[in-house]
Amino acid sequence: QTFKSSELDKPKEMHEYLLKRLEDPYNKYCIDCKRNTSTHAIVMYGAFMCGTCANIHRQMFGFFQTYPKDLLIEQFESLAGFVAEQIGGNKPIYDLFVEYNIQAEDSYSRFNHKAFTWYKRRLECSITGVVFNEE
Repeated sequence: QTFKSSELDKPKEMHEYLLKRLEDPYNKYCIDCKRNTSTHAIVMYGAFMCGTCANIHRQMFGFFQTYPKDLLIEQFESLAGFVAEQIGGNKPIYDLFVEYNIQAEDSYSRFNHKAFTWYKRRLECSITGVVFNEE
């Protein structure tokens, strides 16, 4: 018999936390396509996406560069394990895209832009507790 974390009951506080995060208008809809309702967390971005875009990002950039998790099915170990979403969310990424005038670019160009690469490095440092070096 195969064990799947999605078969475990999700802790009530985690489920409530995720639903609360999706109430934010920026998080409610996918940061990439902006059309579909968010159903996945892209942990390494600290962002919320629809399942279609989450799969595309996983294919474009790799599982370990995105770490996509289904918000409604997959088990999150604890609130501490979900720290990327506590720090990030879709609004800072949206603001970054506007600031660098890349919001109309294709997905690969936006999420591979040096400004977004900088954002991901900064987010990763804040998650891991490593001092962020601007260079």
